[in-house]
Amino acid sequence: MTIDIISTTDRLSRDPVARRLVEHLEKNAASLQLEQSAIYSDFPVYTDNEGTAYGPDLLLVSPSHGVIPIRSLPSGTSDSSLSLADATIGQFSSLLFSRFLKSPILHTFSQLRFTISPVLFQFDAARKATPLEIGSRIVTSLSGVETLLAELRRPSALGKPIMDEVRSVIEGAKALTRPQKRIITDPNRQKMAAALQKLEAEIANFDQHQRRAALLNVTGPQRIRGLAGSGKTVILAMKAANLHMIKPDARILVTFHTTTLAATMKTLTAKFYRHFKDEDPDWDLVHVRHSWGGAALGGTYSEACRRAGMPALNFGQAAYKVGNKRALEHACRELLDKGVAPYYDHVLIDEGQDLPASFYELCFHLTVGERDQKPIVFAYDELQNVFDVKMPDPEQLFGTGPDGEPNVSLQRSSQRFSGSAINDVILRKCYRNQREVLVTAHCLGLGIYGKIVQMLESAEHWDDVGYQVLSGAALKVGTPVRLTRPEENSPVNLDTLQDTPVIDTHLASSFEEEIAWVIDGIQAFLTGGLKPEDILVIALDSPWKYLPEIARRLHADGVETNDVTPNRRGEPFTVQGKVTLSAAYKAKGNETAAVFVTGVHGISTRSRSGRNTFFAAFTRTKAWLRVSGATAFGPHAKTVLDEIAKARKLFPYIEFNMPDLAEIETIQRGLTADAAKIKKGVDAFRKELLAEGVDPEVIEDLIAHHGLDGLNPARPQAS
Repeated sequence: MTIDIISTTDRLSRDPVARRLVEHLEKNAASLQLEQSAIYSDFPVYTDNEGTAYGPDLLLVSPSHGVIPIRSLPSGTSDSSLSLADATIGQFSSLLFSRFLKSPILHTFSQLRFTISPVLFQFDAARKATPLEIGSRIVTSLSGVETLLAELRRPSALGKPIMDEVRSVIEGAKALTRPQKRIITDPNRQKMAAALQKLEAEIANFDQHQRRAALLNVTGPQRIRGLAGSGKTVILAMKAANLHMIKPDARILVTFHTTTLAATMKTLTAKFYRHFKDEDPDWDLVHVRHSWGGAALGGTYSEACRRAGMPALNFGQAAYKVGNKRALEHACRELLDKGVAPYYDHVLIDEGQDLPASFYELCFHLTVGERDQKPIVFAYDELQNVFDVKMPDPEQLFGTGPDGEPNVSLQRSSQRFSGSAINDVILRKCYRNQREVLVTAHCLGLGIYGKIVQMLESAEHWDDVGYQVLSGAALKVGTPVRLTRPEENSPVNLDTLQDTPVIDTHLASSFEEEIAWVIDGIQAFLTGGLKPEDILVIALDSPWKYLPEIARRLHADGVETNDVTPNRRGEPFTVQGKVTLSAAYKAKGNETAAVFVTGVHGISTRSRSGRNTFFAAFTRTKAWLRVSGATAFGPHAKTVLDEIAKARKLFPYIEFNMPDLAEIETIQRGLTADAAKIKKGVDAFRKELLAEGVDPEVIEDLIAHHGLDGLNPARPQAS
């Protein structure tokens, strides 16, 4: 594996000393035994008790050499400046040391399992002596770096678990994804709680590819695509906090469609920020905003209207004119016609699959900067569109300029990048859902075992979302296709409990019987050690009927509930000590351990939006899924549960005859012709190396190094 270079700012483009050092280390990684190492530029930055910030210019993390913070200095640096640099890099090293000590596997008593060796680096052959009271090692040449690395080389390299933990601490993932504390006094009785505790510990080890996407500096638009649970929201929270740290005066917008996501996004951003700064973000500069907003809830559209001196439409006013589905599209278009002035230095868009093109165009005009330099990051899951909004290519999403050219072109803007920046990231791994749940959700979402209403258009697209086509890869109309989801793309696994299946269904004869089954199921989870806030009930049919009755029955049993359906002010989705009740559209962007999806008879299986609703509801769970419907409302519930039964019977495989894409809604993959060709070449390269017996992890690291793991084919990097 070559060195993983994480550049969080544009420092390397402005610092020739640091850049030459990085290039030398990267070029000579093998001879210097720096394989599986990482170099961070301008990261991390910590503050002391006085609020003073300290960070390295470079931070080398190596299994063979430990952790090496580096300050790069120009030649001829005076002794006094050298002493100051030594003091700051020394203080940073102390702050980093204290964070490593919080991880039990990184130390024995107060001794780390590796060394932290601060270095002052400059090209200065004239320097003959080290000034007094300098604690860092002074290195004045590239050959001196090689000598230092030879001295620091460990007898045996740090193992992968230790290295993963070191990087997780440095990158702040532990603070962001810290699992909830659970008191388990009787594991035999609290089997579900014990299984969940183990699962949450696995999820906390956030994938390096995801963290890399969050930290890398991209000077222009960036797209992040991934399944529900692949880490998109966490990545955006990390990006927002990191941008706020390195640009404390910049205005940053984080926007999304689901009102209940506001509290989650704000909490995640604050957790990551506090890990480095020991204080809350300045919320006057970091705006976490619902897409629409209103009188009681801040929003991207409504606040833009206020700044433009224009009254904002509410949903009812816009829907009256053009209908519910086009309401936000119409409102934003009306504002754009009036004119929008730039306001934000950075814009981050989550849940992009539910937002119309005019909202994207609004965000473009709200962002400061020239066309290809506007730092807009937009994340979406093209398989989770509750409101039936198709995902056009970025060239269509953001509108066109006066010259007729698209406002945003990933291929055009990528020509400006250097180093390992990636502006089109694909997240294949799912960290939320159990593999059985995700495969079943995809089968229901597409209509695989009923009436197929939408389909991925190629084997490459199936690969993008983490599947492998075993047969029928050409996807010719009418031919049998067989897929599987490899375990490595759904890496978190719940301990199997004999009497508690991951998925369970119930076909009730009446509304009352269905409610009783849900109540019994909730009580079983509570008896098994889950907390009320670990449980979510989503009503697909008549939420105003299902949810109050469930709340009444649970209250009679001494269990309180939190109904989020009337939530319009961004209150927390989950409340300690309460079971969450929600409609499907309110649950998006959130997750719990156990999810009950009731009233499946209320959703159409013949529409794209109906199928997407099933997928969105099922993928809210990170552990157990329970699905129910009633025959009293017709045969539809049995149809849905039969599809689930077939998907579970064939799991982990998906089998279907390829439909004619001209006759159904096709989910467009959104790759240019050149991108598709390069993607095909990367896949062939991967298969060839696997056939030669090369370790799969080594292959993926090599692909990532060349900037192709997220598929940014316009700019493959040379070694």
